[in-house]
Amino acid sequence: MSQMTKPLPAPDMRVLFDILVVFQGELLIGQVSPDVTAHVIRRLTSDGLVAEDASVGELGAVIGDLLQRVRYALGEYATLPSPSPRETTYVLSAPSLEAARACQEQLIAWGGSAVTIRDAQDSRGWTMRDASDTNEWEVAANFPELAPDPAHAARVIQVSELAREHGGRYQGSGR
Repeated sequence: MSQMTKPLPAPDMRVLFDILVVFQGELLIGQVSPDVTAHVIRRLTSDGLVAEDASVGELGAVIGDLLQRVRYALGEYATLPSPSPRETTYVLSAPSLEAARACQEQLIAWGGSAVTIRDAQDSRGWTMRDASDTNEWEVAANFPELAPDPAHAARVIQVSELAREHGGRYQGSGR
């Protein structure tokens, strides 16, 4: 990170933050034209922030990192945040521990990292169960695809199908 130069007034920083938030949101839902996306990638490439062949997902991640640095500049963080990991966590639910373990094995076989299983009820803070409670397990795995890239959409389909095969459901993904 290069040395900071001169600070901007806080209202200007908030406006830049708002612009970046809107741009990132539009980018992630596919509302930014390919021409504008390519232009922004070229510009960020010349500034050394992304590779020339960066995907839309990578661009979104860089914009997210810029947002965190603006928050730092606004005084929300004591130290400059590090860049975010370039991976997505996909989460599915399974109706039994056995089904969750089968999903875990498959996610590992597909190359997932940090593949974990947790009791969904315990994670929600429920401490007591009775006969009417259902036992549900969450399985989470990290993969390198970033939304909204096609590889991310393909992974969502793959994880959704895996969950259905084991009587569960896809819960979503996030960075």
